[in-house]
Amino acid sequence: MGFIGEKCVSCGEVFTQDDDIVVCPECGSPHHRSCYKALGRCANAEHHGGSFQWEVAAEPEEKPENTAKEELVCPYCGNENAPGEIFCSHCGNRLEKPGSTFREWDGSDTESILSDPYLGFDPNEDMGGASLKEITEFIGPNKLFYLPLFKRMKDLGAKASFNLICFVLPPFYFANRRMWLWAILSTLFMVILGMPAALYFLINDGMTSGYQVFPAEITEFFLAHKGAVGVLLNVFNIADLIMRTVFCIFGNWMYFRFALRSIKGLRSVNAATSANVAAIGGTRPLNMLIITLIFGAIALIALYGMVIGIQFVYLMISGPTV
Repeated sequence: MGFIGEKCVSCGEVFTQDDDIVVCPECGSPHHRSCYKALGRCANAEHHGGSFQWEVAAEPEEKPENTAKEELVCPYCGNENAPGEIFCSHCGNRLEKPGSTFREWDGSDTESILSDPYLGFDPNEDMGGASLKEITEFIGPNKLFYLPLFKRMKDLGAKASFNLICFVLPPFYFANRRMWLWAILSTLFMVILGMPAALYFLINDGMTSGYQVFPAEITEFFLAHKGAVGVLLNVFNIADLIMRTVFCIFGNWMYFRFALRSIKGLRSVNAATSANVAAIGGTRPLNMLIITLIFGAIALIALYGMVIGIQFVYLMISGPTV
């Protein structure tokens, strides 16, 4: 039902094309969103509980006889729904025409919004090359967190948010969300920035436990320059903290951009159906096990490479022993 030309039941002003309209879910009374928020309830709340339903002031001209039936036909799947239904019983989409600019407002009650697959947003809204519906299907689990966040990023151009997992274990987050490029890069960053700490541990633990990773001369050299090794360790620890903070603040935005690129790429080579979008998105916990194995392999290679490299450099500097 269109509300352009009708009056707000709160302020009495006629609705225009640019007005943000919300509808009382109980009686159907239309309000300006600002009027509803200011009043805190429906302006016709005193009539609730009976058979009262808001009606248009005048019937639109040349209204087809089957309009009421057409309004109950889902515009997405064509399923015919019973009178009074809000969501399609077949596909779950809201029973409003694509491109509609209004949605129901339920005040403090969030149940109807949470039951909406798109949390009350327009599923056909362009999010930057992909529709909000496609983004929702790509997200999969945890859309309650990501969908409002991505909407804010798109509308306001915001990039900063907070992602604790991206701070603690960025490779696990990126791998679980199928962002393999960032999963490998963050793994390399963590391994490289962790090398001074590994070196510091090998020297100190080797002295206390009695094993020798390096020849005695190299160990003595590091012990004589222990202060410099400690400074290097602190510098790399600060760099690691900065890297984690960047991932923590911009990780969600990186995921948003990844979702858009993935959907655009799918559309260029295949039909971006719901099944196809869902197949390339969502989470994959098995990837966290895979990145753990990759992390371990890279760390071992880097550790052995560091030990061999230090010995080689020391021999080059000190020259052959007689």
